[in-house]
Amino acid sequence: MSKFDLLIRLAQDKLDETAKRMKQAQQAQTQAEATLRQVDAFLADYQQRVLHMAQRGLGVGQWRDARLFLLKLEEARQQQQHELDRCVQRFLLEKQAWLGLRKQLKSYQVLQEREAERLSVRQRKAEQKQMDEFAARISSQDKAE
Repeated sequence: MSKFDLLIRLAQDKLDETAKRMKQAQQAQTQAEATLRQVDAFLADYQQRVLHMAQRGLGVGQWRDARLFLLKLEEARQQQQHELDRCVQRFLLEKQAWLGLRKQLKSYQVLQEREAERLSVRQRKAEQKQMDEFAARISSQDKAE
């Protein structure tokens, strides 16, 4: 077991948790975009209706009510745009955290691979040394006989 195994496992757990949060943030962003499109569509539709009603003639009270409702729709659109901006920002932060953790995990994995390579080289050298010593003993025994 490598000394990096625990670090890698912990980093992988953090990466997985961050990936879940990033996915949730992306879903929230997608939902906010869909809601904004719905508000935009409703606003455009209502503006068209008011225009058609105005062409047929509107009373002062009807015009005031329609204008107030349009203002409320525009305010709702601004609020939804603000929500979308917040969702986008949250997604970008989660993505940045995920990328950082992924980089950290890869660093640990590289260090583990380097350690394994060093151990392998040491083991091969030790085995070669044993073989050389064994060959030297056999050679010296052959010379002694």
